Amino acid sequence: MSHSVAQHSTSVEKAQKNDQPASAVLSTLTQPGLPGNEIITSVDTYVPPKRTWKSYIWSTLDVPKDEAKFLTKLDITLITSAALGVMIRYLDQVNITNAFNSGMKEDLELYGNELNFANALWSAAYVFGQIPSNLILTRVNTARYIAFLEFAWTAFTFGTSAVKNKNQLYAVRFFVGLFEAGHFPAVMYVCSSYYKPHELARRNSLIQIFVSVGPLFSGFLMAAVFAGMDGVRGWPGWRWMYIICGAISLPCAAWTFFAMPQLPGRAKPNWVFSQAEIDLAKARMPTEKKFYTGLFKWKDIKRWHTTWHVYLFPFYFLCAGQIGQAGGSMIFWVKSYNVEGKPNVFSVAEINIIPLGINVITIVGA
Repeated sequence: MSHSVAQHSTSVEKAQKNDQPASAVLSTLTQPGLPGNEIITSVDTYVPPKRTWKSYIWSTLDVPKDEAKFLTKLDITLITSAALGVMIRYLDQVNITNAFNSGMKEDLELYGNELNFANALWSAAYVFGQIPSNLILTRVNTARYIAFLEFAWTAFTFGTSAVKNKNQLYAVRFFVGLFEAGHFPAVMYVCSSYYKPHELARRNSLIQIFVSVGPLFSGFLMAAVFAGMDGVRGWPGWRWMYIICGAISLPCAAWTFFAMPQLPGRAKPNWVFSQAEIDLAKARMPTEKKFYTGLFKWKDIKRWHTTWHVYLFPFYFLCAGQIGQAGGSMIFWVKSYNVEGKPNVFSVAEINIIPLGINVITIVGA
């Protein structure tokens, strides 16, 4: 036993000295007492590959084939489901603005502060749902929970197409905000459990691009739906837009259900990842080998609140959010040129499309 352990240690040292690209070292330990002293192999020692200039282009270019294959599988499943989930979240979040400026205001007689109240209820639910949702993450199958959130707000997106008055609108917007609250933190939680910081940075940029793709798509969608479906079966275009938004969100949520992996500490072999790849995921991220569900301790809470990240990043996020509000408000400014009793300056399609230049610039900047 000691001889085989010594051999294993030597193999690790050789791999490190020679800068071998092996991502993991297989330990071969003989266990006396078993017939023939069978060899038991496991991936328990990870030797990080030496980073080269190629990693600045994409992280899979300078890692061994087995690790590159694993990361590619993650990109195809985790990153696509995360990006699509973020896209439909913002699509179903901002589509009320497009609907309001495309007939909802007149149909539901929202001539006062009703839109502000609806948005305020969404925001209140979003704030209220943050902490409970993040606590739930430590107790459930995280991937399934994210899919549940997407299915839930999609159901209320469909429901918005049938609202008859402002109170019904308030109710559905509250629940959309409640279920959207825990989505982005959960997605980042899963991604950071699989990817190293330098790997996650580029992939997070891709996810952030889809933050702007949602509103961008919503504007074009409303313009197209109003032009082609307004009045079909007696329904105005904005109601059809909610049905189509739901129809887009539904398959994205289904993809999340089937594709997004569980956290490494709880993952099991499935149609995408083998047991060896799950072991590799744990070896790459040592903190994820065991799934912790313990209660918080006061020392942990103190440590969280004495780090500069807690204060700087929320302030940065607040500033970024306020800047983003300007883009969301431009559609009202464009529509204000249409004065009742006079010929319209801008059509419904133009009202929805003109402000989208801000989203295009945001995507390029990301």
